[in-house]
Amino acid sequence: MKLDIRKAFDFTSQFVLVTDGSSGIGLAIAQQFVEGGTWLVLVDCDDRVHGVAAELGGQHLPLVADGLMLLTTFTRFSPEARSALVHVRTMY
Repeated sequence: MKLDIRKAFDFTSQFVLVTDGSSGIGLAIAQQFVEGGTWLVLVDCDDRVHGVAAELGGQHLPLVADGLMLLTTFTRFSPEARSALVHVRTMY
């Protein structure tokens, strides 16, 4: 059974950060978000993330980084700083 993210969450015209986005589950999730009209920040420690972002469409931002470290750093910002940067939604 294939999960359709669009039915569970509406992220149309919003930015979503996807870690490990150049292959496997991360890529599958990224593809679902793109089909739903979401703009992506694709994070991966592999340089292939640039090619994947281009294949998904020119509006997506590739970022070569350790996704866990990036998210850990972001969560250490004060709530006020996070709000100033971006509206954050967390999915578990």
